[in-house]
Amino acid sequence: MGNGKLQLNVGALIVHGLVDFVLPRLCSLANDQEAVWARWHLENRQSLKDEIQGNAPGLDANYVDSVVDQLNEQKDHYPQYLRQANFLVSYAALESEVGEIAKSCIRTGLTSNVCPKRFRYLPDYWSYLCNSSELELFPEPPSWNLINKYRLVRNSIAHNGAGPDEEHKDYNDLKAFIDSRQDAILTVWGTLEYEIGWCPGFLSAAQTFANEIETALISAGASFKRRKK
Repeated sequence: MGNGKLQLNVGALIVHGLVDFVLPRLCSLANDQEAVWARWHLENRQSLKDEIQGNAPGLDANYVDSVVDQLNEQKDHYPQYLRQANFLVSYAALESEVGEIAKSCIRTGLTSNVCPKRFRYLPDYWSYLCNSSELELFPEPPSWNLINKYRLVRNSIAHNGAGPDEEHKDYNDLKAFIDSRQDAILTVWGTLEYEIGWCPGFLSAAQTFANEIETALISAGASFKRRKK
């Protein structure tokens, strides 16, 4: 195959870009957004009061203060939306890229096992890669176990909104994971709340996971080229 070397490196290139560009950029973006939001609230309380009073000069000062206080309460809520959104985007990036890696293994013939019927989500892609005899991946390395727990949180946000469903089969595993974390809590109201370190924590775990896949791809690619000679 004339372009075999290039094709064999497609998967490694994808995961290399994920580790060296996509995940660090997402982490930087999340931190920047947190800083911008905090600075906006610090700098704009007085200007917000001035704007309200300028548009409606007859309003009682105490009422204006109460309105500003209510608006500023969003300072405590908006970061939760921000962290949830950044987490969902970061997880989606990881899932998409691992999916492309698995598909590139099939397209290039790097793996010999057939594409399964269910092939849409991160566990599907990971199961395929792990069941490929050409790749030296352990079925459940620590990095995957951690990513899989983050997956439970992702599913809870995507399907249940603010908090996990106590009737769901994965609820106990999700709760145990959150209880073990310093960057998230399950409140008495059954909602999940995230500290500023939540997204960087996930992105760090994702990088470790991606590095393991990259190492396996490089090793498998070298073995594949030797078999083709």
